[in-house]
Amino acid sequence: MVKNIVIILLLKYQFEFLILESFQAGLSWYIVLKKRENFRQAFSNFDAVKIAKFTEQDVERLMQNEGIIRNRLKIIAAIENAKLYLVIQKEFGSFSTYIWQFTNFQTIYNHPKNLSDLQSTSTESDAM
Repeated sequence: MVKNIVIILLLKYQFEFLILESFQAGLSWYIVLKKRENFRQAFSNFDAVKIAKFTEQDVERLMQNEGIIRNRLKIIAAIENAKLYLVIQKEFGSFSTYIWQFTNFQTIYNHPKNLSDLQSTSTESDAM
């Protein structure tokens, strides 16, 4: 029972950070995390089913919300991402299963010796 609760919470946080990540683009994480509770309230507690049903009126409501990052394209992206998240969840059973398939369900450990060894992309990230 506890294991199931942990899995449910992890999947919920996974979607939450997917949404927050889209708002972080071009900004610092500090700014986004400082507004996290405002995002939680504005985006229906990060409920993908509810967010996927957001309408143009919801977009306008969010554009007026001073507690979040008010970028129309990022708001629309969050709604579209919720829709796609649900499609992936239905097809693969969970978003987590979808993501882990790209690494054959194994954690990848990189051991760079210097900055030039750090890669901005990988075969796995390109496949995603």
